[in-house]
Amino acid sequence: LYKGFLWILKKIGFRQKCDPKELSTPTSPRRHNNISISITNEEVDNEVQQEETLVDNEYNLLDAPVIISRLRKEYPGSGGKPPHVAVESFSLVVNRNECFGLLGPNGAGKTTLISVLTGLYEPSSGSAKVAGYDLATQISDIHHHLGVCPQFDIQYPELTTEEHLLFYARLKGVKLGKASIVVNRALRQVNLYDARRRRSKQLSGGMRRRLSVAMSCIGNPDILILDEPTTGLDPASRRQVWEVIERVKDGRSVILTTHAMEEADHLCTRIGIMTYGRLRCLGSQTRLKAK
Repeated sequence: LYKGFLWILKKIGFRQKCDPKELSTPTSPRRHNNISISITNEEVDNEVQQEETLVDNEYNLLDAPVIISRLRKEYPGSGGKPPHVAVESFSLVVNRNECFGLLGPNGAGKTTLISVLTGLYEPSSGSAKVAGYDLATQISDIHHHLGVCPQFDIQYPELTTEEHLLFYARLKGVKLGKASIVVNRALRQVNLYDARRRRSKQLSGGMRRRLSVAMSCIGNPDILILDEPTTGLDPASRRQVWEVIERVKDGRSVILTTHAMEEADHLCTRIGIMTYGRLRCLGSQTRLKAK
């Protein structure tokens, strides 16, 4: 069984050993977690190359809400280990009224990319513009236009769903006189109006995820980032969250990360596949399935 597993790895391009001297060449295998992956220029997707060229030349990008240019995030090594590159040379444009799906396995760099775009981490190199503001110098302005649903629910167990949304509405600058109207509208949008008096600790997993989506939409942000919004949910709860996302994505630019092609196929207008910190493939559902 072990020999068969190694044979499969060899067939799909994995190799057990890699000469460190070869790592400096553009077409040599790249090392990740002690496994070397052979990535050559011929394997780079044409649509990804076109996206990089589009960003580099800044062609007709003045109105794009999200522009990411050659973004890189590197974590320093410890105990003699080399630095770990989580995101490498990532370029992408997300247009208005577009739901972009970022598909990839654990460790692909999806959450790190989102953490950089939201200002949690500083990029090692590269640049980005979100809502027309520079990521390096205008992060406070970006926050006024950004809504984020994190990968894990960040909620207060003793607060009710209504209190959560009221708290975030005030944080986003909604006036006190209008806050109750905004909160009730958000509760109905995610089908939690009947549970408005229930505390967060009393909610099911699917209800908490819907609450997290509602919290990200409070204040009517132009750009919405949803980091694996349905991870760990059963199929019925997942469908409910999909219906919520379908309602809230209208009129916004959305970046949605996920493990599931089915989810990206259902919700997104364009999909990118990310592995080992890089964007590998880009296009519509039909193109990716054919490729």
